[in-house]
Amino acid sequence: MSNENASKSNTETKPKANTEEVIDSNVVALIEKKKKMKQSIEGAENTIREAKKSIKEIEKLLFRQCKHRWQYDYSCAFDDHTKHFCSTCGVWKNAYWYS
Repeated sequence: MSNENASKSNTETKPKANTEEVIDSNVVALIEKKKKMKQSIEGAENTIREAKKSIKEIEKLLFRQCKHRWQYDYSCAFDDHTKHFCSTCGVWKNAYWYS
């Protein structure tokens, strides 16, 4: 039987490695879709980052310009940095956060 196995392995030809691989068009389409989705995510992340930056600037202005009516936030934990917020504009009573 060892002779049969040896003869089979000699007669079977192994596929040769092509230097030029042919990529299925479905795979190419999926790769392109993935790239577009990643670009879309990047754009959305940039938009979010810019919006957060704008909100921070607006909160700085609100902290300086609003005539605050401070309210105690009962949902705060004992170790929160501040427990008061303005019921008018929504900023927290901590000047350090808005300087």
